[in-house]
Amino acid sequence: MQKWSYCALCLLVFCACTRTPKLQKNTLRFPIPSEPPTLDWSLSNDHVSQQIIYQLQEGLTTHDNKFNVRGALAHRWEISKDGKTVTFHLRDAKWSDGVSVRAADFVFSWQRLLNPKHAAEYAYFLYDIENALEYNTAKLQNPDAVGVKALDDKTLQVKLKNPVAFFPHITTHPITFPQRQDIVEAHPKDFTEAKHLRTTGPFILSQWTHDSKLVLEPNPQYYGDKPTLDRVELLVIKEDSTALSLYETGHLDVALRIPPLDFDRVSKWPDYRSVPYLRGYYYGFNITLKPFDNIWVRKAFAHATDRKEIVKVIKGQKIPSISWVPRGMPGHEPDIGLTYDPDTARSCLSKGGYPSGKNFPSVTLMYDTLEMNKMVAENLQFQWKTVLGIQNIDLQPQEWKVYLDTLTRNPPQIFRMGWGGDFPDPHNFLDLFLSNSGNNNTRWKNKRYDDLILAGSVSRNQSERMSKYREAQKLLLQQEAVIIPLFQETFEMVIKPYVENFVIDELEYPHFKTTRIRLTDKTHP
Repeated sequence: MQKWSYCALCLLVFCACTRTPKLQKNTLRFPIPSEPPTLDWSLSNDHVSQQIIYQLQEGLTTHDNKFNVRGALAHRWEISKDGKTVTFHLRDAKWSDGVSVRAADFVFSWQRLLNPKHAAEYAYFLYDIENALEYNTAKLQNPDAVGVKALDDKTLQVKLKNPVAFFPHITTHPITFPQRQDIVEAHPKDFTEAKHLRTTGPFILSQWTHDSKLVLEPNPQYYGDKPTLDRVELLVIKEDSTALSLYETGHLDVALRIPPLDFDRVSKWPDYRSVPYLRGYYYGFNITLKPFDNIWVRKAFAHATDRKEIVKVIKGQKIPSISWVPRGMPGHEPDIGLTYDPDTARSCLSKGGYPSGKNFPSVTLMYDTLEMNKMVAENLQFQWKTVLGIQNIDLQPQEWKVYLDTLTRNPPQIFRMGWGGDFPDPHNFLDLFLSNSGNNNTRWKNKRYDDLILAGSVSRNQSERMSKYREAQKLLLQQEAVIIPLFQETFEMVIKPYVENFVIDELEYPHFKTTRIRLTDKTHP
């Protein structure tokens, strides 16, 4: 009863918000599942925030539609013969207030990302740069010792410890985008609010009503092709069922993540789309907490997990997977991982000291509050009870922003997480579990694994790289059973027929810049 009351209230609120015909003529109304935890691109670590940042900011490089790296704020770059010096040459681009983009803006941004006082979870992305790790871990105090330097206003030099085959891919990621020192220092606590934020990308942030709506409008100073949309409204809608209701009643132009209970009905609509992307969905163990400090217990849970059953329950086009690097990316190894095998699962649990689940301690399983996540958690709770005889798994949902903070500060025994590709290279999925990764919530540290990932990152031989990554995946998934991959995700969405050229790419970024509204066909309630 309360759920339907809440949905009805949301419908009334959004109906009221959208009754402004002047603003609606060339407006895209798009749902986001939560308030973005931060639009500070040095500190963001979640897909909700980074999808929005991607519309507002640009970096040195970007990807074309085949994921080749091409210039963005840098119109060209050179790599030295030894592969250890990369020199970027900036185009004549401006911030949204007309101030020129300078190489020093990148130096400030990268030093700020690495500053240990900020504890930025993505700082490890820059560890291939000279002295980046040392500065981030406070072994060096001087930020100028980091190997990034403005040779002049339009030339940025980056010194690497070793050649890194994918480094130009890293500079497509939001955490590497430039920042304005004058704005950040003048407004240190709220420089990302609409009244202060300066942008380099195709849009500006014209409004941010927290926990309700963000509004984007074209950036008049943008160097590239201007957006055709006059306005993008990003509406915070936490329940997928509410978003679908708003779509059906004409108050949203796109709805993502079709609720499982509605899938059979919605998948028959002509405006339904299913789009695979490079995102894996997994359950992780905090291996420092009992009973998951026991490798046999972790293997038991992995072997007791039927991925096909989970995908059947949540419906859609999800791809069951025992492996981690997703299909469609180099390094995808579909046979690496622990398969569903109830007999082996029970044997492993006995070896771990809990035959038939006897005396198994109470376990907390945590997930964020999307409807699909609840269904997955309940299904796993049932599977592990059925196969292993484990009775006491406590399910604890948390709102997204709170959940991210919990994983950072105090990860539970079992947690749900996903990872979408930041750049199309297997390194991006495997470096997540490095000992020094800010995104490694498992607390697992393994020197052999770290060495394999490092060797894969510096090799210029693709076959050798893939061999190192293959061995690393076996260590992560089979020998140590640190995580349980469940499936590769897809976008299950519906799009109004008057919305043209709308794309969500395989790295999970929506492309509002290219989206068009066919105005002659569009009507609003």
